[in-house]
Amino acid sequence: MKFIDALRSHVGQLAQVVLVGEAVTGIILSVTDGVVIIRTAPSYGPPEDVIVRIPIVSYVRLYS
Repeated sequence: MKFIDALRSHVGQLAQVVLVGEAVTGIILSVTDGVVIIRTAPSYGPPEDVIVRIPIVSYVRLYS
């Protein structure tokens, strides 16, 4: 299974997407061939949708 296909199978799940210098934690909203979109819940303010390019993802931690 390809990495992108594995991510697609977890749309709607809480995950942490880890990049070289930071991590983005939230719900996976969608996955395309080039990006993953994560809805974050900041400690204040409304939720934000963060777009992360797939090539810069180091790994993804899934939460159940």
